[in-house]
Amino acid sequence: MDYIRDPDRRFAADTVTAIGLCAQRLPKVANICLEGLLALTREEYLIGDFVCMDEETNILIQAIMSIEAILKQDPPAHEKVF
Repeated sequence: MDYIRDPDRRFAADTVTAIGLCAQRLPKVANICLEGLLALTREEYLIGDFVCMDEETNILIQAIMSIEAILKQDPPAHEKVF
């Protein structure tokens, strides 16, 4: 999750997308990726600077889209994450 703290917020958003893709292609790591993405939605890793809110929003959108894609792929496998 260190990449999420990168000052280049576009890079951070791309990292979130990559985490989602890894989870979809490597089912063995899907739960840990899903947990990390869910942590992002709780703002644990976001910078929180109001000047960068649009960029932070992009990161959240990528996280939510990745979570949705992972859950759609195999819903029963991720029941324990919630």
